[in-house]
Amino acid sequence: MKKEDLIVARLCADLRPIEADESLFVAANFIGRSEAIDFIDFHIIDRISGLLLQYGSQAVMQLLRERAERIKGKLEEIDTCLFERVRSAIAAGMQAGSSFDGAAGAPPGSSFEGMIRGLVGAGAEHRQDEMGYDQLDAFVNGLFSDQPLPAETKTLLPGMVSFHKTPVRVVFELVNLVEMGNEDLFFDIGSGLGQVVLLVNLISGARATGIEYEPAYCAYASAMASRLRLADVEFINADAREADYSKGTVFFLYTPFEGGMLRDMLRLLQAASRDRVVRILTYGPCSALVAAENWLYCVNGIPADPYTLCLFETGERTAGVR
Repeated sequence: MKKEDLIVARLCADLRPIEADESLFVAANFIGRSEAIDFIDFHIIDRISGLLLQYGSQAVMQLLRERAERIKGKLEEIDTCLFERVRSAIAAGMQAGSSFDGAAGAPPGSSFEGMIRGLVGAGAEHRQDEMGYDQLDAFVNGLFSDQPLPAETKTLLPGMVSFHKTPVRVVFELVNLVEMGNEDLFFDIGSGLGQVVLLVNLISGARATGIEYEPAYCAYASAMASRLRLADVEFINADAREADYSKGTVFFLYTPFEGGMLRDMLRLLQAASRDRVVRILTYGPCSALVAAENWLYCVNGIPADPYTLCLFETGERTAGVR
C-alpha cells in the first residue's frame, strides 16, 4: 500500500467514530461537538489539503475531504440552531435571574449564566488556549457574533489599544464580584463588539453602556442588543474622553488605552466619583497604572498580574493603607 493510501485509510478510521457518535447531534452537547469540529478541521480536512498539494488531486482524497466537510457542516448547523433558540428566548423576554427552562435543553430553573455553564460544561474554563480563551468564549462568540465581523473604518488615535475580546470567564467573575443591581449603571470603556455589556446586563440585570470609538463595532453591538430586545443596554460611538459618566457606578477597562490617554481617562473617572462611591474593574496591563492612583484602593486582584481581574473602589488613602 502506498504511503498516501495508508494515511487516507487512517483518516477514514479517525472520522468514522465521529459519524457514529449520536451524542454529538444532541443540541446540549456543545463541548463534544466543538471538539469534534476542531478535530475534523485540523486533523482531517487540513491534512487532506496538505496531501492534495503533496501528491496532486486524487479522487479518494477529494471524496474523503467532502465527506469530512459534510459532517462538519451538520455539526455546525446544530450549533447555529442552538444559538438561535437561545437568542429567541432572550428576545421573548427572558430577564436576568429568571428561569431559562426548556431553552436549548437547559436544566429546569436555569438562569442565563447557569444555562451557559450547563451547556458548556463544568471545568471547560480550565481548557484555555494561549490567550486565555476557552469553550465559554466559543459559545458566547457563536451566540453574539452570528453576522460577519465588521472591518475597522477608523485609525486608532495615539494611546488607543487595538481591540481584544475579554475572556467570558472574566466577565462572569466581574459580575459575581461586584453584585450589581437595577440601581447600577455599568460602563465598558472600549466595548468593541459589545459582548461584555450584553453579558453584564443578561447576568445581573444592571443597566449597561458601552463606549466604543470604532463606528462599525458600535453598530454591530447595537444591532445585537436590538435583536435581543435588551432595553437597558446602550452603545455609544464616541471618543471615551468625551462621554458622560456622571451617572455611572461601575466601570470596566480591559486596557483600552495606555500612557497619557489612560491617565486622562482616569482623571475623568475621578471627577465622576466626587459625589459618590464608584467601582472600577480592570484587566490587562492597565491594572498596574490604575493601582498607582491615590484616590483608589485595590480590594481584589493583583495589579502586577495582567491576567488578574482587579477591583478598585474610591476613597483617599492614608499612608498607603485603607
